[in-house]
Amino acid sequence: MKLLPIVLITIAYIILLFLFNFSLYKLLTNNDFGHQYYLILIYFLGEIFSFNFYFITKNKNFMIGDISPYIVSTEMNATLSISDITNNNVSNIGNNTSMSNIRNSSENSNITISSNNLTTNTSIDSNISQVPFVGIKCITFILSGFIDFLSKIFLYNGIKYMHQDSIFRCLIEIIIVSLGNYIITKQIDKKIFITLLVGFSIVILYLLIYCVSSKIKGNPLGIFLLTEGGILDSIQLLIQIKYFSKGELYIHRIIFWEGVYGSIFSILTLISLPFIACPFKKDNQIEQNNYFNYHSFCNGDNLEDKLLLFFSGIKNNVIWFIIYLISCLFYSFLGVFITKYINAVYKVSIDTLRMFFFIIVLHINNK
Repeated sequence: MKLLPIVLITIAYIILLFLFNFSLYKLLTNNDFGHQYYLILIYFLGEIFSFNFYFITKNKNFMIGDISPYIVSTEMNATLSISDITNNNVSNIGNNTSMSNIRNSSENSNITISSNNLTTNTSIDSNISQVPFVGIKCITFILSGFIDFLSKIFLYNGIKYMHQDSIFRCLIEIIIVSLGNYIITKQIDKKIFITLLVGFSIVILYLLIYCVSSKIKGNPLGIFLLTEGGILDSIQLLIQIKYFSKGELYIHRIIFWEGVYGSIFSILTLISLPFIACPFKKDNQIEQNNYFNYHSFCNGDNLEDKLLLFFSGIKNNVIWFIIYLISCLFYSFLGVFITKYINAVYKVSIDTLRMFFFIIVLHINNK
């Protein structure tokens, strides 16, 4: 990918990164809202929206393979070689047709076509029109969808409880994704090394601010929640890398099916949580001059409020809710786009920038 598209995509992703985290922070830390489990469901519903990107950019001859187990020939141009067609299926195209064009078109696949193996064009079309899908079946996205769902539970509750993010989450994500990306792809180039350096530099800078600032403090439980979420998030990202390395072609298909399964897990969770009593007391725990309220893991007297209370909470937080909803529609798509067309290390390095957002918010709130 050329430099200009990379710059434009990076800027767009950073904007979405800040909008997503800012609206999420405002909703989760607001005493009048904080419905973390409903927000998780909305996140996955936003991922399902990514399926619309297919219809926006689709070609009439394209079909998303795996909704049926076959795809049409035009979708397989990059992956199907002519040698995959049986030798007896091609006819003489006629003396007037240029065999050199066919040979030239297949040189990239190192294929030699013998004139004795040619039949008719109609025969080719009938045989290529249905070929096995080379990619990942939708059922396999259950794993990545479930891991994504678990990571959101840890991350959303961690932010709601501690009112900030954790630098250890950023650090663990960079380490796991960097090592995992190398193990899966067996590649490390100058571009990956530079982005890795940038990510570590941001982490080190934040650690320095963390050490000298009395306003930025952590909490063992909050750090554990956010770090655990970061580990799960990294595993999910590595699974996506593996999908692409196995032949998956479509960004929106990965996000769509993860959104479908994530939504199913979220809905099943929400069915039970409004009826489970909160196990924590409402008393605040004082730690290092900061208040950490264990009851913040709940909404009201139960782990989650009922649907009507959720909608009534939106009335007082309409702006932040709309920003969160819009950012959810594009945030995952652009993140996976960067993973596929640039690299995963670049993505997690950019993700460390969210820590500066939390630093700014903390200092503004303290003032």
